[in-house]
Amino acid sequence: SESEQETRLRVALVRGGLPVPAVQHVVVDESGFTLARVALAYPAARLALEYDGTPRLEVAGAVARPDARRARLDRLRDAELAEHGWRTLRFVAGDLDDLPRTVHRVRLVLAGLGVVPW
Repeated sequence: SESEQETRLRVALVRGGLPVPAVQHVVVDESGFTLARVALAYPAARLALEYDGTPRLEVAGAVARPDARRARLDRLRDAELAEHGWRTLRFVAGDLDDLPRTVHRVRLVLAGLGVVPW
């Protein structure tokens, strides 16, 4: 993984009994055109897992929100992936504070997509 948080998520998924996700998976369309590179993926289920770890910035004592432009681009990319049958789950720091809940969430989505990870 490219970040400590992505690694924590990946290890939690595997320790929670889920299949090992692909790391830095390149998603291509039916013509072989690269649509995106996602942090973690279950390609057979067309499930992408992303950790949104944009740090908050302190500016003159105030906390600025994560880059709105980056968030908009992420939403557009998620929509494009969805047009090609992919679902994207996004995680933030709080999700890593409750790893059993996060693993359960991924397990339910995989089960709903026909991958039974029990």
